[in-house]
Amino acid sequence: INKGDKSKFNNQSIIFNSVKLGKSFEIGNFSEIKSNVIIGDNVVIGNGVTIHENCIIGDNSVIKNGVNIECTVLNENVTIGENSVIGKNGFAFIPFSLKNKVFFHIGGVVIGQNSYIGANSNIDRGFINDTTIGESVMIDNQVHIAHNCKIEDNCILPGKCALSGSVHLEKNVVLGGGVGIVDNVVIGEGSTITAGSNVLKSFPDKNSKIGGYPAQNHYDWQRIQVINNKNIR
Repeated sequence: INKGDKSKFNNQSIIFNSVKLGKSFEIGNFSEIKSNVIIGDNVVIGNGVTIHENCIIGDNSVIKNGVNIECTVLNENVTIGENSVIGKNGFAFIPFSLKNKVFFHIGGVVIGQNSYIGANSNIDRGFINDTTIGESVMIDNQVHIAHNCKIEDNCILPGKCALSGSVHLEKNVVLGGGVGIVDNVVIGEGSTITAGSNVLKSFPDKNSKIGGYPAQNHYDWQRIQVINNKNIR
């Protein structure tokens, strides 16, 4: 907190004097908006929300109860669901025999306009470069997105999906529920991944159909399943 930046109380919440508030701003109880945050017009913030220093919240955005936001830029009309955590340090460390050392991340999170983040989801800030979420991206409840991921416009991530560091989803990628993707994987534009699949390599071609464990071409995976079922009988 900057020296001399006194806080003011509003509806049992704390808003620091250096915060820039837009028109028609609403805030619930027991929330805190820290120094140098910029809040756009028609923003609604729920109860128990914390927005850390220097974040930007775009016009018409909705931040629901219990959300924690740090090192983040939200563009216009973004919704963040209850108890989600946006912009915290990612999971990168140097292993030592006695004590592991976690890298401090200096990147941020940028979320494009009209995107939706469900409840209890987590988006880590980037290690050096930003973690980026494109426009009109739909993310369900309980989704994890690790540092340096890039999710382009109109992607869909249902519940329980987990993306490791530096995953790149090109435009219009659709994941099924519970999909896991290892680090540094690229999924081509318009591709779909079957629910419960575990993706261990890149599928950069457009409109790929992906499924299985380990994930492969969906139709190849289906044929393997048919053969295995016949052998069991």
